[in-house]
Amino acid sequence: MEKTTSVNGCDIDKGCPLAGVTAKAENLFGQSSTESRFTLLAFDTEDHASAGFKSYVAVEEDRGGQTRVPLSVQADADDTLAYDDGYNIHVFLRVGGVVAHLLIFDHEGEHISTYEVQTLATWQVHRIRTLAGG
Repeated sequence: MEKTTSVNGCDIDKGCPLAGVTAKAENLFGQSSTESRFTLLAFDTEDHASAGFKSYVAVEEDRGGQTRVPLSVQADADDTLAYDDGYNIHVFLRVGGVVAHLLIFDHEGEHISTYEVQTLATWQVHRIRTLAGG
């Protein structure tokens, strides 16, 4: 795991209540050219994760363009926000003390199906719940 700083800029070596990891998954649907990258941020409490979720979403939205088409994603997370920025699909999830950001895109510029987005979000929530023991 690479060293990560929190959304509020504190350094995890100095006692920040956060650890993070980034990973990548490619071609999850057979012939699809869809790729997803996900960032997981684990907080020490659900309250910190809730505040971190809001801060992280705000930071990522500031990085993106002005176009945001809201998407409906039902993944059984405690908090969910999803949108299409015209280039990528962003799905933000909070499950207990973990915040996840899924960045989904297609190398060939093809449409990313609602099924793909929903499946990736549901899969991520399931993984977090399984690993957290709940």
